[in-house]
Amino acid sequence: AVVSTQSTGYVPDLKSDTDRLSDAIDLLRGHRYRILNNQSLEASRSMGINWIAVISLYNEQLKTVQNILGRAMLNNIDDFRRTANILIGTTVSALIFIALVEPFLFWANINKTWSLVKVQTKNTVQLQNLTEVLCREKQRSDDLIYKLVPADIAKKLKNHIAVPPEIFDSVSVLYV
Repeated sequence: AVVSTQSTGYVPDLKSDTDRLSDAIDLLRGHRYRILNNQSLEASRSMGINWIAVISLYNEQLKTVQNILGRAMLNNIDDFRRTANILIGTTVSALIFIALVEPFLFWANINKTWSLVKVQTKNTVQLQNLTEVLCREKQRSDDLIYKLVPADIAKKLKNHIAVPPEIFDSVSVLYV
């Protein structure tokens, strides 16, 4: 029997052994059939000897197949162990690398984050100041509109409602 090596592990070549085992099984069945169907109900000495020889052949072939399968299983276990050792070594190396590099990455990220927080805080303060200036100017604009036109027209203008023109027969203008 030959054990062939493939990329997935060792696979036994059992064709010839399987054929011999199959032949031995066929011989055993044939002898058993003849012994059980013997007209005289007594097994002849030669049939018994043949029976034992076939059983011995069957046992030898079975042992051969078991040995081949056992070696193939051991080889597969060795391959698995080697692969597992490689994976464990790679994983441990990666973890060590991460443990050594991570503090530098952590502090670099902390520094970047802190810089972004400073910029964001500065922008927020600027936005608050500009919002306060805008609110003051809006209030000044509203006060001016309320001083120039009547309150109901000022409200319409603030709400973007069109104000229809009004006609007066006589008008007085007062400058203050």
